[in-house]
Amino acid sequence: MRQVRRFSFLCFCLFLFAGVAAAQDAPDPATLEEGRALTRQFAAGELDAVHGRFDARMREALSREQLGALHEQVRTQLGAETAVIAEQTGSQDGMRIYSRVARFEKAPDAPAELAWALAPDGSVAGFYIRPAQQPAPPTPAGDPQP
Repeated sequence: MRQVRRFSFLCFCLFLFAGVAAAQDAPDPATLEEGRALTRQFAAGELDAVHGRFDARMREALSREQLGALHEQVRTQLGAETAVIAEQTGSQDGMRIYSRVARFEKAPDAPAELAWALAPDGSVAGFYIRPAQQPAPPTPAGDPQP
């Protein structure tokens, strides 16, 4: 439980987009590749390359130094990614969205979700990493619905 609380302080969200609004039935191969590449670069600490893809609004919201601090916080608190649980692509407001839920070595019981929003020109228009949303438990038969 301590890992979940500690990770909640890690959450850095740039809600320039609200997540994957319109998930596609079949993932878009180009969006998958770009999202995976950005995720690999972030994980490897290739932050100049990642920040170089940011659009002007993202650069104003998240400086290169802040991106470095976020990377260090993820590395320190979560460690390396150990397994990808799910990936999806979608679109919202003309942007392509890549979303990934993964497990990490220092918080194996608290998956994290990472998402990138890609503008039509290929620049990064949004990014977040946060604790993965847990589905609501099923309501037992016979219990009233709220």
